[in-house]
Amino acid sequence: MDEETSLPDGVLRFRCRSPRHTIPLLQAASKSPQFEYENAFKRPVAGKKRTAANRFGHFEDLVWPHDFIRSREKYDVVILAYVLQTVPEKKERDIILKEIAKKLDPNGPRRLYYASRFGDRSDADKLHLYKDGYIRKLDNQYQTFYTEWSLGETERFMKKRKFEPDWRLLCATQAYIFEYQPRRML
Repeated sequence: MDEETSLPDGVLRFRCRSPRHTIPLLQAASKSPQFEYENAFKRPVAGKKRTAANRFGHFEDLVWPHDFIRSREKYDVVILAYVLQTVPEKKERDIILKEIAKKLDPNGPRRLYYASRFGDRSDADKLHLYKDGYIRKLDNQYQTFYTEWSLGETERFMKKRKFEPDWRLLCATQAYIFEYQPRRML
């Protein structure tokens, strides 16, 4: 990558259920660990990517929440793609963002790359409501929870947690970039 398109040194990928971005991040950044729930590393696709990623000296795969909370590393950028909507407990979503905020380097840009889907809900999903979302893949080994937030709901959710949208850096219709601003008054 050239100087203009290179990533910051510290890029954290949080919860890589589909670890297709791990190798490109490792190639572009000097520090790029990923955090995941331990059981997710047991999936065959994740196992293959994990093996390939281990060839990089600066790769770490750490288990959420214990390894993450214990880690003293700081990062300029955190990638949180398709994660919060898969967490069924609102309290746990708050914990994730609170812990991510602690990992952002106070001297760096403190950016959160956040992606989600909206408009994927089918009529079948409505039959499997759970809390503020629904259960998917009931006939599959990997059942999942999912909820959808509109752009406005996403913005309100993030602002309450001191992450301000940076519309100058908007890069896709369902991807957003937020900047952590801890001094902002609620």
